[in-house]
Amino acid sequence: MYRNLEHLVRPPYECPLDPGNLRYFQWRYGDDSTPTLTFDLTGFISAGYFRTVGDLKTSLYNDRLLTGATGPGDVQFIGHENAQDSDAIEKEFGDEGKSKENPFIVKLLQPLPKRSEVFSPKEHVDTQETAARHHSSPEGGEA
Repeated sequence: MYRNLEHLVRPPYECPLDPGNLRYFQWRYGDDSTPTLTFDLTGFISAGYFRTVGDLKTSLYNDRLLTGATGPGDVQFIGHENAQDSDAIEKEFGDEGKSKENPFIVKLLQPLPKRSEVFSPKEHVDTQETAARHHSSPEGGEA
């Protein structure tokens, strides 16, 4: 039984893009959210692995797209918290997930890291050299 997208990945020339099979996702925690991400699910849909809410949850879990999840049951969609795994995606979500303006919204299990936690100024090896290239001092003023 299918439970991972890896065996469906093919080079673009073998699996032409079908715009009707694009799906849009956004991850959210409180007021913070990720940009909307687009996935081509042509192979997934044509193989019959994109029918139920359970299929959707399992694919997100198996492809490690929800940090901290311990199983498909941890995957929740905002506005669809009571959706049953056996519910048809089309019936539960309608047009949700079919456009960038109306993505599936996945509830994150933990807050997004702050930008300063991801991009630390300490990562710059030589601030003097960098400042010289940009004609400024490392403290932020003009050289």
